[in-house]
Parts: sequence; C-alpha cells; structure tokens
Amino acid sequence: MKEPTEGSLTLPRHDAGTPPEDRGFRGDIQGLRALAVGLVVLYHLGGHPLLAPGGFIGVDVFFVISGYVITGLLERERTGSPRDLLPGFYARRARRIIPAVTVLIVVTVLASYHWLGTLRGNEVAGDGRWSSVFLANWYFIAQGTNYFKALVPPSPLLHLWSLAVEEQFYLVFPLLFLLLARLGGRQRWRQSVLGGVLALSAVSLLLDLFETASSPTAAYFSPLTRAWELGLGAALALSAPTLRRLRPGIAGSATWGGLLLIMGAALGFSASSTYPGWRALVPVVGAALVIGGGLASPRWGAKILLGTTIGLLGGEISYALYLWHYPIFTIAAQTSGGALRASSRMLLLLASIAIAAGSTYLLENPIRRSKRLLASSRRSITMGLSLVAASLLLCSIALWIHPAGTEVRLPGPAHASLPRLEREVERATRAETLPTPMAPPLLDAPATPLHPPSVPDHCIASSEVIGWVTPCQLGDPHGTQTLVLLGDSQADAWSGAVQQVALERGLRLYVLAMDGCQPWLVAPDQTAGQQSCQRFREKSHRFILSVKPAFLLIAGHATPGVGVGTQATGYARLLESLRPSGATTALLGHPPWFQGSYRGLPPAECASRFSTQVTRCSLPRTTLAKSFGAFDAAMSAAGRRHDVPTISTLQLFCTSTSCPVAIAHRFGYQDRVHITWQLSNYVGRALSTVLDPFFAGRDLKTG
Repeated sequence: MKEPTEGSLTLPRHDAGTPPEDRGFRGDIQGLRALAVGLVVLYHLGGHPLLAPGGFIGVDVFFVISGYVITGLLERERTGSPRDLLPGFYARRARRIIPAVTVLIVVTVLASYHWLGTLRGNEVAGDGRWSSVFLANWYFIAQGTNYFKALVPPSPLLHLWSLAVEEQFYLVFPLLFLLLARLGGRQRWRQSVLGGVLALSAVSLLLDLFETASSPTAAYFSPLTRAWELGLGAALALSAPTLRRLRPGIAGSATWGGLLLIMGAALGFSASSTYPGWRALVPVVGAALVIGGGLASPRWGAKILLGTTIGLLGGEISYALYLWHYPIFTIAAQTSGGALRASSRMLLLLASIAIAAGSTYLLENPIRRSKRLLASSRRSITMGLSLVAASLLLCSIALWIHPAGTEVRLPGPAHASLPRLEREVERATRAETLPTPMAPPLLDAPATPLHPPSVPDHCIASSEVIGWVTPCQLGDPHGTQTLVLLGDSQADAWSGAVQQVALERGLRLYVLAMDGCQPWLVAPDQTAGQQSCQRFREKSHRFILSVKPAFLLIAGHATPGVGVGTQATGYARLLESLRPSGATTALLGHPPWFQGSYRGLPPAECASRFSTQVTRCSLPRTTLAKSFGAFDAAMSAAGRRHDVPTISTLQLFCTSTSCPVAIAHRFGYQDRVHITWQLSNYVGRALSTVLDPFFAGRDLKTG
C-alpha cells in the first residue's frame, strides 16, 4: 500500500511523531493506535464475555506510543534553543489536545444534566472541573474510584484519567529530557537521557508492583505507577539508531510477537484481573516490540496488517474516538437504567465513530494546522489556557446554578414507633413527589456518610487500607450489657438504628464495620483490600471473644460473583467460630437492595430525574424476592443449624408490594444498597420493637 502523504492521513511535517532516525510517518504505529482504541471501545461496549474482556489494556498501548512519539518530537528539536523548544512543544500539545477535550467536557456535562438529571449532572460537573485541568486521575484516587467494580454508576468522564496521566507526563518530561541531555554533553547526550529514562522507569515499575498489591486504586490511576509505560516508549525512540539496524527477520518476528502479546492480554485478562502490576508488562512489552521491530522496516512485519486503510483511518480518529465513545456509552446506559440491547450498542458504536470523525476533520485538524496558530507559540498556548479556563468556568457555573441543599429541621418525631413507621411507609408508596423539607437533600444523598454524627469517623474502618480501628464504646455509657454489631458497610449503615436500639435498652454498643468486607467470606485472592479485610476479620473475632457480649448482630451484603452456597457455608463457619463468645446472635436482615433483577436507576438518581413521578423509583417486593430470595433462604437455613435466627427488617421500609425511596421526610438511600443514616436513625425505635424476640429471655438490667 502506498504510504500516506502529507495532507492526507499523516501529520504535518512539524508534527512528525518519530525520532530523526525513523521515517516521518509510521503506518504501523497509526494502525497500532487504531487497535488500541478499538480494544478499549470493545471493552466499554461490553455485551459479551468474549468481546475483548481485557480491552482496557489498549490504554497501556497508548502510553507506549505516546512516550515514543513525544520523545521523537523532542529529539527532532533538541538542537534548537530551549527558549524556543519548550514553548513550541507546549503550543503543539495545546493545539493537539485541548480543543477537542474542552468540547467533550462541555457537551458531556450539559448532556448529563439533560438526560441524567440534576444529581448526576452535578457529579459530572464536579468531575469536569478536575478533568479540565488534567487532574482527573488524582481526583478519582481521592474518591477511591474503582475503574472495574463500583456500586455507583461510573462517571461519563472517568476515561479522562488516562489523558490526565499523559498530560502530567508531557508537563515534566521535556524538562527532564533537556536536563539529562545537557548533563551528557554534545557527544553523549543520548546515552545520558536513555540511562536516566531507564532508571526512572525501573523505579516506576517497582512502585507499580508495590502499589498494585497495597493500594490498587492509586496504582491504576497514578502517573507515578504508569510512568514506566511511557518511559519504555521514550527508550525506544532513544534507541532508534540501534533498533533500525535489526535484521529484517528478527524485526518482523518481533512485530508479530508483540501483536500476539497485545491480543493475548486483551482476550486473557478481564475486569477481575489484578491490574496493572505485572500483567501490564504483557501489553506494554507487546507494544514496544511492534514499535521497536517496525523501526527496521521489515517487509513482512505486522505493518501489513496494521498499515491497512482501516488501520490508518482508525488511527487518524483514535484520539477523538477515545474521547467520545465513553460518555456516549455511559450516558445511554444510565439513561436506559438497564443493559442495552446488542442493536442499541451497535448504533452507539456507529454514532461514536461518526462523531469522532467529525471531531477530527472539522475541529482538531483545522486547529492543529491553523497557519495563524502555527505562527505563534504564545498564541497557541493562550488559546489552550483560555479553553481550559472556559471549561472550568462552565462546570463551576453549572454547580452554582444547581446548589446542593442543607440539612433542615424535619417535622414529626426524631424516631418513629413501629405502628407510625408502617403508616408512613404506606403513605410514601402513594406519593408522587418527594416530601419537603427532606434530609438528606436529594443532591447530598450520594455523598452523605453512612454512619450518623453520633458515631465518630474514627470508630469505623471505612477504608480498605486501614484494616482495623480501636472500637469505640457507643450506646448507653452506663449499660451493664454489651451489644456488638458486626459486618461490612451494611453494619455501618445500620449503626444509626442500632445506636437507638442500644440507648432504648440500656446497652453498651460496639460497631465493628469495614467497607466491602463481608464478615462471613474469606476471599481467595490476596489483594491489598482482601489482606486488610482478613486482618479486620481476625481482629474482630478476637475482640468479640474477649468482650463476650451479651448480644451480637451480624449484617452484610450479598457478595457479588460468589455463589449462594459458598456464602452460606462461610456464614455457618463464622457462627461456629463465634460460639465461644456466648452471645445471643442474630443475622440482621438487609434493607431493600436496588440490585439484581431490578433494572431501574439508583434511587437518588431516579428521584432526581422523575421528581413528579417518584413512585416510578420504588422497588417492587417481587423484584427483591427474585433477586435475593435464594441468598436469604440459604443464609437463614445456615443460621437455623446454629440456632441463630434471621430477623427480617423489610417491614421497616416496605409495604407488602413496594419499597418507596423516601419515608417521613427522610430520603432513604445513599446508593443502590445502603440506607442513609437519616433513615437509619429514624427507624431505630421501630427496629427495637422488631428485635423484641431477640432480646427476650435476658434481663438487660442485670444480665
């Protein structure tokens, strides 16, 4: 196939993304871009377990390409004045990156408000502010975002974490390049830069391996743990004079071997794989082999596949396709409230390609090749900064227009009796609008802590990396009997209600709760979170045996992806291990979970969108039974074998047919599976009545 010429599919000469020793345009690299974005798109498209289950590795391939391209650009301009090189470099990045991502952020924020409602719109606008200044990855780390598994819907801007990593690399690397080149002098500048890049990449790789084991979220999003991937691409560019002399047979074999590694990772890895860690070596080395082997221009290399017209066109729109496909997919999925049909996913894919092509040829290329901008680095940089400021300002204005509410004094009693609560639940099932005033305000619900202010933060092991906290004595400080609430984040959410139970019955209370750490299941993997969880279980077990509480309540969420029988067996094993404590024990039945067969939106998001038809957001009891009936039955059966009852709590939240999302001026749900502390507090007195049989037979005053 004839190589593209300037003005067709290739970059302008001043944007050649290769080192001086390489060809000005690499069709195989352009095709590799297309392959990388294709894998990411297929992964996000989903719908079939064999459809690139590890397609997220396309981002790693992009990192290697970026490291190679950026270093090639710096090599071509190295002999110029640093005073001209750096402004020229950043001006080029501003023209290439900022216009398209600015439009993407603005459109996504506006679309989120329109289709997903104010609640989600505010969340996306908040994400947009961080994305505008290319700090999205650090924001997602601070939020504890899990790229692969999350109970809350993903942000339509989540994918911009990788762009933030690249831009942070672009900010630092040119300065490092110039410093190392100057240290090496005119004769040995290449060796100096290469040595420094390899040393720093080795440190980054070691940090990646360590962080993946100890803090997976930080490892996934951090530029410090991803720098080695970009660094390997940079090392390839610096090694171009040597690599281009490879024998054609060796070079060609390397490119095909690299392609096999990339595809093996895309098909062999999945969302359940611990990543990045050592697994990232597979696609990264694969990309390096394709790029490095291609330097020798082997006749029968992978270019014959990657350099086809489809590969070249796909590479040309790869940046725009990466930007646009994810918000289109996620907004559509969250609007539908359920899994999209295959035909719908195909239409979304075609729409993404069409929009990406329009963005490339109508927005990106005209700006990149604008003679007015090319004539002045200062003008290009000013344009970039102005667009960043405009995007940041628009997101801030959107949040200002849609402010979150504040806590207000609510009418009625602070804690409801069981008869009153049942009447209020019945009334709530018929209400088409949310009560006013309401706590938490709808826009605040997703960010509201699970435990009430009466349970201090330091009393709950709420982070996967804590593992244990010294339990706080809650409840009645003069109580002579002890009640322990043990569990995962469900126990955290129940703490407000159980606190009221302890106060009513004159009991000391200890809440042993850790997010994501089901008390009855030991996970087979040894990731940092599970190691921390295991430590928490062991220390909780020892604490309960040492305290010897009179009463023990256990609460937990059904473990996703784990068989019902396995969970019931783990529960039985837990009960057996705690028998020496002598505690009267029960499993506290779960509140409504808007999961499983339920295909609606999360409660707060649904209520935000259907504010005058809020009954559409109620959870049907039939759906709840269908989703979790087998789990409930298995856990109850395991408990009965150890004389441990399961105490149903659904009467606190549901009628016989429906579970409303707001009760008595309290919005009920932080997300799909957790009640808010405001509702938890409110139902505490009623829960105490439900627990009467549990406490019967023991004198709570004397024990």
